[in-house]
Amino acid sequence: MKSHAFVRENAPRAILYGQIYSQKDQTENTTENKSNNQQGYSIPQSPCPEFSKYIYFIFAPTLIYRDSYPRTSSIRWNYVITQLTQFVASTFFGYYLFYRFCLPVFRYFKSEHVTVKIFVLSILNCTLPGALLLFCAFYGFLHCWLNAFAEMLRFADRQFYLDWWTATSWSAYYRKWNIVVHDWLYTYIYRDCHKLFGVKYRLVSMYAVIFLSACVHEYILALSFGYFYPVLFLQFAILGFIAMLILPQRSPNIAFNIFIWTSLFVGLGMQMCLYSIEWYARQNCPRVVNGPLDYFIPRSFFCHDGNDTLTINTKSSITNSHFDI
Repeated sequence: MKSHAFVRENAPRAILYGQIYSQKDQTENTTENKSNNQQGYSIPQSPCPEFSKYIYFIFAPTLIYRDSYPRTSSIRWNYVITQLTQFVASTFFGYYLFYRFCLPVFRYFKSEHVTVKIFVLSILNCTLPGALLLFCAFYGFLHCWLNAFAEMLRFADRQFYLDWWTATSWSAYYRKWNIVVHDWLYTYIYRDCHKLFGVKYRLVSMYAVIFLSACVHEYILALSFGYFYPVLFLQFAILGFIAMLILPQRSPNIAFNIFIWTSLFVGLGMQMCLYSIEWYARQNCPRVVNGPLDYFIPRSFFCHDGNDTLTINTKSSITNSHFDI
């Protein structure tokens, strides 16, 4: 994403540089008039910015390239240490949630253990840990990690998120949850699609943003887990978009905010449950097919085992863990 932003912001500059300095026979006045017609760009002194600016952009907590950013006057190292310490604490707490609520429930998964009752209890069992993981990811990365790097780089623009917890629609939630990614999607995806399709097809531009975001999220999860299991993609790109169309865009009604929070809790519980089931199915169950196709076929759908002892233990573990919450 940063490479795309860097190329997009500097490509017009490089093209203008080539157009100006490749025509040796033009006068200086003609060159100035031509440069003024190139979307307001000033005459560049080089086709690319300095390498130091690129390095700063790589580490800066932003996805939009600029030659310069607002800077603070000094670095507060105590603040940096505090933020990094809180980030580490959030990471360990997320690990504890997995170890306490996922490992005892799903580690002995076999398909014969899963009934409708057990599946519903598993989702309910995962709603609270899933919500806590959401808070850990939000506070640990979007607040602590980005603020720590912003302070070390004296990056003054610290608006990494808005009050997403007060959102009464999914569109507001998507805009406020992660300002860093939202700015990139709006600048390089939504505006381009809006220019391409026009005002009449605004929904196409909106869905292009959501679809690309869902693909990137699922791609990250697939690389992290080692298998393709598009639960997040279906929730994000299909159910989320439908809910975004149904709910009003701007409403002060608190009931819609309750609906957003309920959807988050249930959706995160389903994600935590289904991804955990598939993870441990791949640990305990044999391959259905060999080769690269195994990466895309959910092994939890075709796992069979006749061990009744494991069935009883797993049911007991799920039920006990559910009541422990």
